[in-house]
Amino acid sequence: MRKVGFYALMMSLALALCACTGGGVSNDDFAAAVQEAYRGAASMTMETRLRCDIGDAVREYTLGCTYEHGGGYRVTVIEPQELAGISASVDGDSLALHYDGVTLEAGDVSEEVCAANGAAYVMESAARGYVLEQSRSSWNGEPCRCITFETSSVSKAEILCTVFFSEDMKPLCAEISKEGAVFIFMEFTNFEFGATIEQDT
Repeated sequence: MRKVGFYALMMSLALALCACTGGGVSNDDFAAAVQEAYRGAASMTMETRLRCDIGDAVREYTLGCTYEHGGGYRVTVIEPQELAGISASVDGDSLALHYDGVTLEAGDVSEEVCAANGAAYVMESAARGYVLEQSRSSWNGEPCRCITFETSSVSKAEILCTVFFSEDMKPLCAEISKEGAVFIFMEFTNFEFGATIEQDT
């Protein structure tokens, strides 16, 4: 057994950036490195500012999320203030709601994308989604990489997840669209990779 460390992957990417004279790692290599990093992370923690279009209504939230390898996650509302502290967690197919020390089992989780699982959906897309498009771009005036992943929901509807990554492979923002319409947009205000999983050599 050997531990495949995320920081070792980062060092390899840094060396490739220094050695390449064509302007950095190619898009194909960068996308492959992103998917390896996200598949290999045992956990990821993040904070997002999220906007969700629900019919004629638009909802905005600030959310904290911890995503675990294998799909489990916990999301906590930070804003709006009237909802602050409410959490939802998913373990396998089971959904539970948490508030003020009380846990309520809420049945099976839906695989449809919504505000509660949007950040987790982005993490899963980055790890296992089909890379449809990739390019160099910019976010807030800084160079970044843009990758569009093709996924599908429980209703089999095609969903596109477009993520803007910094050069160290952390997400800057993401949009999730269906039938050409963006229904979730999020900006990542904080993001950290946790430990890496151990893999057989």
